[in-house]
Amino acid sequence: MTSKAASAATKPTGGFGKLGNLSTLLTKPSPASAAPAGTPLEISRDLIDPDPAQPRRDGNPGYSAESLGELADSIKVRGQKSPISVRANPKAPGRYFINHGERRWRACGLAGLSTVKAFIDNDFATEDQIIENLQRVDLTARELADWIGSRLAAGDSQADVARKLGKSRAFVTLHVTLLDLPDPIAKAFNSGRVSDVTVANELVRAYKTNAKAVSAWLSIPDQEITRGTVKALRAYMDRGAGKAVPVVTPCQTNEVKPDEEVAPPPATAPAPSANVEPTSVATSDASAPTKAARQPAPAAKQALVQSSDNLHKPVVRVVIDNRQAVLVIARRPSVVGRAWVCFDDDGQQTEVDLASVRLLAVDEAAQS
Repeated sequence: MTSKAASAATKPTGGFGKLGNLSTLLTKPSPASAAPAGTPLEISRDLIDPDPAQPRRDGNPGYSAESLGELADSIKVRGQKSPISVRANPKAPGRYFINHGERRWRACGLAGLSTVKAFIDNDFATEDQIIENLQRVDLTARELADWIGSRLAAGDSQADVARKLGKSRAFVTLHVTLLDLPDPIAKAFNSGRVSDVTVANELVRAYKTNAKAVSAWLSIPDQEITRGTVKALRAYMDRGAGKAVPVVTPCQTNEVKPDEEVAPPPATAPAPSANVEPTSVATSDASAPTKAARQPAPAAKQALVQSSDNLHKPVVRVVIDNRQAVLVIARRPSVVGRAWVCFDDDGQQTEVDLASVRLLAVDEAAQS
């Protein structure tokens, strides 16, 4: 081939001059497709990498299979509505690091999307990720409940709402309960004393069992309302309803009648160890009951705690006049509205007015 022919073979054709044949560009799409100003780009998900310095770690609840699954379900129904933010990877031209939105990026993958909506923002600082998460303020439980109520009023079912939100049916049901709370619980919720949706639902269940007891408990101004204290309340109410909940405490022996004192251990009880001073509990003189006579001897106490039948029973902890105690559920009070407690500091069992009892929590396992 002559030099003239070779020159003709390499000369651009089609009238494009020095631009060359633009048809060759059609087979090589750019990593980020062009989009009108203000519109997010559609970037191949495979070209985006998580930021290795992201402060949110893999163990974060937001990365759990359940949380990401809910977000993926929402994306499947409505698509990716909120774009992520990315920046160019300086060491890999054509690739990007995530600034904000790694959960959405992960969920898009679970939803089967090959592209992700994103804005490119190369003006990035590491503190931006912290600020973006710290400054986020979610909807309150009441705001979410009101929105769910509006959708139900418009004809959606709870299953429809759950699908649109990418949440479980149980999540929706918990919030629906907030739309029609009994007055005492509504007052506590609206005042901010109750903010946990699960706690509100547990209170509603307890209220259906004994409205008077729950109302009285909520009326105590300094009563802490948490999952633990509500669980303690329900345990007490179960006992009052005839469903005895065994409680292992240093004060408790077998169940006794309201007018009976705790009996001293039988003569056949194991003898106390040599380094324990004998007490009046082991004597036969019952004419002058003492403080020690109101609780088992050390050996009997140890046998009670170590009994396999009594392990892993709930212990309801309370406070009366700044003194911590446990609720003696096995001992029935003389009248409704009272309860037996055993004080931690001296082991004394006393019947007290329920209105003076502030519940702390339920210990799941007995402590020796």
